[in-house]
Amino acid sequence: MIKLGWPTRAALFCILGFVLCLTAPAQTIKIGPRPPEKGKAKPTLESRVAAMTKVSEEEVVKVLRALGPAIAEKINNGETVEIPSLGVFRVVRVEEHKDLVNGRPATIPPQNYIEYVPAGPLNEAANSEKAVPAVSVPPFEYVLIPNQAIGLRTPNTRTQGIRTR
Repeated sequence: MIKLGWPTRAALFCILGFVLCLTAPAQTIKIGPRPPEKGKAKPTLESRVAAMTKVSEEEVVKVLRALGPAIAEKINNGETVEIPSLGVFRVVRVEEHKDLVNGRPATIPPQNYIEYVPAGPLNEAANSEKAVPAVSVPPFEYVLIPNQAIGLRTPNTRTQGIRTR
């Protein structure tokens, strides 16, 4: 058996470490919105609305801050709020129903939700090729019992009793 001295061992470990670094898997590149170019600041919503309406940006900020409470007040009075070229806000009631909570059947009490129905131009903008989704929702798959695969129905394999002599 050959005995290696410490300098030889150190050299072998260095070569092994170098080879492992070269064979490491490549890192994935995250694709997201492009950062703004240097020297060009991305225009804010307030500045774009101010430029389109020829109103000062401070007034646009005041209007946008007052919009939420105004919509809440109208919804509180039972009204539907329609904002032209933006969409409709309305109250929707989901009645009492049964659902699974932590894998167990439960009765969910009735509750009101605010529903937003976008106007036509917003739907077209959301479905354009340039639109980047903020979140991707996985498709719904109904599984009766959590953490278990869906069972398959198997045909009846019982045979009738056959008498033979």
